[in-house]
Amino acid sequence: MLEDLTPFLEDVEIASNRYGFGTLTGFWSASLFESFRLLDQPLLHVEATAAGQPVWQGRLARPKLLGRGLGIKALGYWSALGDAEYTALWSNTRVSDWRPIIETESSTSKPQLYITDKQNRLQVNLKKNGVYASGDDAFTLACELPDASSQQAKRLEVSYNYNLPSNWTVQGIAWAAGFTSGVTNNITTTGGAATGTLTWDLSATPKVIIGLRIFNSSGAAYTNTSEDDAFYARFTSPRVTASGASLYADEIARALVAYANGINPSQLQNSSALIQSPALDLRDEIYEDQTPMEILIRLAGLGDSQTPPRQWDVAVWDDRMLQLVPRGWRAQTWYVDISELEFERALEQLWNSVYAVYQEAGGRALRTAVATDALSPSLYGITRRKSLGVRTTSATQAGVHRDAFLADHKDPIPKVGIRFRYLYDQAGALWPGWAARPGDTVVIRNLPEIIGPTIDRVGTFRIDESTYYPVKDELNLVPESPAALLDFMVARRAAGVG
Repeated sequence: MLEDLTPFLEDVEIASNRYGFGTLTGFWSASLFESFRLLDQPLLHVEATAAGQPVWQGRLARPKLLGRGLGIKALGYWSALGDAEYTALWSNTRVSDWRPIIETESSTSKPQLYITDKQNRLQVNLKKNGVYASGDDAFTLACELPDASSQQAKRLEVSYNYNLPSNWTVQGIAWAAGFTSGVTNNITTTGGAATGTLTWDLSATPKVIIGLRIFNSSGAAYTNTSEDDAFYARFTSPRVTASGASLYADEIARALVAYANGINPSQLQNSSALIQSPALDLRDEIYEDQTPMEILIRLAGLGDSQTPPRQWDVAVWDDRMLQLVPRGWRAQTWYVDISELEFERALEQLWNSVYAVYQEAGGRALRTAVATDALSPSLYGITRRKSLGVRTTSATQAGVHRDAFLADHKDPIPKVGIRFRYLYDQAGALWPGWAARPGDTVVIRNLPEIIGPTIDRVGTFRIDESTYYPVKDELNLVPESPAALLDFMVARRAAGVG
């Protein structure tokens, strides 16, 4: 910290949101010389405290020279997770990411001698009348990690089913970059027919290219006189990971913190003390040139392994430490008497009658039965019906999406702003306004006892955003809109975890 400017700052506003400390703005009345002295400093730490307690922490992000001083805008340390982009493969189960290796990449690869099939599987067939030299003329399918990946592959798991001539080899193979330093793990060297699973631990020698290979190892050339579909090797459910048998979000979060800290050590602490595990096995986590901020928001949005799954939050609060925690962790409950309420309800957000449109196998559009909420039409005096497009051929899945959409939209979500001065805890003790943070719960004590269903939704709410005005000791809150159940379900399904 360069110096304490507290006595000189005017018009201070301190804002926070679901991701931690947000912005601190103010104006410093200073001479041109003093303003330039601050402008010339390297990135500065900004901190607001009260009675020795942190009210806000961040970094000076946008100083602005004005006529009679300097405008100050600082951003919380959550913004440090956007300072550098990140590339890594953590887990990949996508068949589409495997490809044949060509001869210029590996001299023994001869893909032209084989027939391949990647329709939800990895399959290679010997061609009729094909001639295969021994120890050569191999076929290899490979999954490559992104270039400059921060992680390397440490495990391959795949199911196999093969029927091959005698003394043919089926193996896993892995290389370093440029198809160098190859290592192998044989499934068979004697051919024949078998079914099983290959689980290959590469943690001692992690690689960036993972392959599955077949070749003639009989010691003599082999000519296939059988039909194209007679001899084959089929691989299903391939999974390449940079972890162990399971991959959880906390492992990725720890790596992202270390990555950000390694680039800018003064911005985030390299600490995992507040990173908890959702214990949800993640299937496809491949990042190319994405910020840790984007990745962490996605990971938190997937929830956890509990039934039903809990929602999670990610944020940076005190001491520049990332936290990945279940929603409501360490949350406080506050009681207030509001001095000002802004409230807006939009009819166009109300949908209390819904049907889903899905597809039969041939592509023809089908429609589910209409689902109408039992109470909403009478509460609001209107029925608003909507179709919901769902990319599925399952009537059951379409119905699940329809019901989730109805649950999300049967009551209109109001836009609300709340302002007050006094904040009380459950014991009735008075607290300063800055003590309430996003994620905490607020109970409004002075609403009318008999109120309608819409305003009742804000009588008790979770804070989404807060703005504190130190001069007036006043706090402005924005209630959190409930996370859409359908969006949560779709995100989990797209990630292969729900």
